[in-house]
Amino acid sequence: PRPGFDEALAKKYPWVGDPKDAASMERARKVRWAMAMAIDQESIIKNILNGLGRVIYAWENYLPGDPAHKPEWVIPYDPNKARQFMADAGYPNGFNMELWSPGTNPPGTVAAADAAAEMWRKELKINVTIDKTAYATRRPQTVDHTINVPFVHGINYDV
Repeated sequence: PRPGFDEALAKKYPWVGDPKDAASMERARKVRWAMAMAIDQESIIKNILNGLGRVIYAWENYLPGDPAHKPEWVIPYDPNKARQFMADAGYPNGFNMELWSPGTNPPGTVAAADAAAEMWRKELKINVTIDKTAYATRRPQTVDHTINVPFVHGINYDV
């Protein structure tokens, strides 16, 4: 059982597709790609993290140039294509969403998440509400799978 997934599916979150419906899965994929394409990672690294970071496309820190990195993981910064994906998915005017970005994360992580949310607002008309509840408070939801919103766990620093 995945109660958070079931709830997200029932609430029809745009980035969550129904595995029993191929069209729903494709719409959700386009929304997720649009959201990723609307984040200017280079700008965040330069202007918020003072150059202390690197663009990454895979959770496990496989960087471009690493032998294990796959070219199909690269999601380019392209707000125009992102807007087209949103329109194709049926969300040309965006939607409302919650992002959990624990205020107890390191300052750079919090600032990067705030910047990403602002890019979604500006480029995709996504009305993002950021929940800054401490990680320890909401962690049980990640363990019992009741969490049903995207959340910021950390970012990759180049130190």
